Amino acid sequence: MSNEIQIAVRGWMGSDPVRHVGPSGVTLAMFRVGSTPRLRDRTTGEFRDGETQWFTVKAWRDLAENVIASLKKGMPVILRGTLRTETWQGENGERSANVISVDAIGADLANGTSVYTKTVRASTAAEPEGAAGAASGGDGAREAGLTGPDGTRFTGQELPDDVGDLADELTEELAEEDYALA
Repeated sequence: MSNEIQIAVRGWMGSDPVRHVGPSGVTLAMFRVGSTPRLRDRTTGEFRDGETQWFTVKAWRDLAENVIASLKKGMPVILRGTLRTETWQGENGERSANVISVDAIGADLANGTSVYTKTVRASTAAEPEGAAGAASGGDGAREAGLTGPDGTRFTGQELPDDVGDLADELTEELAEEDYALA
């Protein structure tokens, strides 16, 4: 077990995510999140805002790409990750910031609704030559759809009309199995 500080934060996106790509090609998304506690005044019974805590948030690889595609400034979010303090030399002396390297982040559904779209990435398993290109029109990208037991991929356009209801049922079953909350 490591001695890292794990933290969960509920807050608001203070900036749009910015994409950085390192020399090795790894994607990093950086943005700011502010979290303001609501405090109840015991004498008046009214609620007031506490002091806002600001965090610099870093997401890596696929999570970074999903954050860039999904989250924007002003959105309510819940995130989980590792907290640390980064220090550097600024124009006016030493500076520091609370930084969270996230391993999970999403929209806070207490403040709105969301539509989830599963990201389909190119398979890392070896495919017969041309299989990925043939399925996607030649560019190597994978299309979203159903995968049969033999590995054959079907999109909605390829399914016969009488199979549409079965495809919908299978999709619902897969969603319940793959994304069931623990």
